[in-house]
Amino acid sequence: MRSAGFSTIAGVCAIGLVVAVVPIPGSQHPAQAAFPGTNGDIACEGQRNGSADVYTMNPDGSDKQFLTDSNARDGDPAWSPSGEKLTFESYRNDAASEAYKMNADGSGVTRLTFNGSPEDRGTAWSPDADRIAFHSTREASDELGGSDFDVYTMNPDGSDPVNVTDGPSFDAQPDWSPKGDKLVFNTDRDGPFNIYAMNPDGTGLQRLTSSPAQDSGPVWSPDGSQVAFQSLRSGTFEIYRMDADGSNVTQLTNNNLGTFFDTFDAFPEWSPDGERIIWTSGRDSDMGDYDVFSMDAKDGSDVRRLTERPGFDGRCDWQRATPTSKTACRDEGWRDFNRPGAQRFANQGECVSFVEG
Repeated sequence: MRSAGFSTIAGVCAIGLVVAVVPIPGSQHPAQAAFPGTNGDIACEGQRNGSADVYTMNPDGSDKQFLTDSNARDGDPAWSPSGEKLTFESYRNDAASEAYKMNADGSGVTRLTFNGSPEDRGTAWSPDADRIAFHSTREASDELGGSDFDVYTMNPDGSDPVNVTDGPSFDAQPDWSPKGDKLVFNTDRDGPFNIYAMNPDGTGLQRLTSSPAQDSGPVWSPDGSQVAFQSLRSGTFEIYRMDADGSNVTQLTNNNLGTFFDTFDAFPEWSPDGERIIWTSGRDSDMGDYDVFSMDAKDGSDVRRLTERPGFDGRCDWQRATPTSKTACRDEGWRDFNRPGAQRFANQGECVSFVEG
């Protein structure tokens, strides 16, 4: 959800929202759909020493550990399906945003894109970890990118980038379905930003929302039955969820008091067990301060504040923790995902190749 080639309102570009007067494409989150599983750490972007860095925290907001320490902005982290790695975006090597990868403890930072365009960002891992989706302005018709974003996929080492939308529209914020057979994203190809789904190769386009306001930031639920997103349909950004076919839209947040920047609720992400949604909000904060909240995914109840620091905290992703023994896999209801029995615990005893049965 980042700005490119449009008029801006102070503060929105850094946050990355798509608004009627400030269409800013996104990279969520991210999002980063995963098989249903146990809730692990939450990775977020947060300000430290004057710039943004990536940190992790427990699901209740405790024990914050910063993983990056760059003079440039590092942000928008995305967990790999196994929870062993994170991708993120950074400006550390030039004025452009590029995609990077690191281990879960912040070690082994590797640059994945070298395009030099204003925008390579919004990484999202496929459930089998074979591909990473992102959005980019690398084929834009002007130097600043304009509104020409496209959705790409690439190998986890950054090789073989493929443009899967390839058009003049503003296509951004891709997220993989848990089965890996679909990508959901937002686009302005038919007017205001709305949410579409497609096959990973760009075929089979399906429109999910048709709002005259802007719908953006779509993320699949861990079981693939629903999509959460942010929308301006009520006048300010709020979090919604809908069935995977676009039906049964339900508003989850209702924070319509104060100024625009104080009230927006954006960047939803599901917990791996599908029970909760975390998001970023300016509610109950000073102007320019944003924090991370969580709520019940069914109806938006049981709101909990996870961060309370000056500046920006948000654009988070929730790690999927996996059982670490055969007994735990069995007791927690996991089953093999059409793989030979000998391969069931090939990854050091972790049932990362399992889905809930």
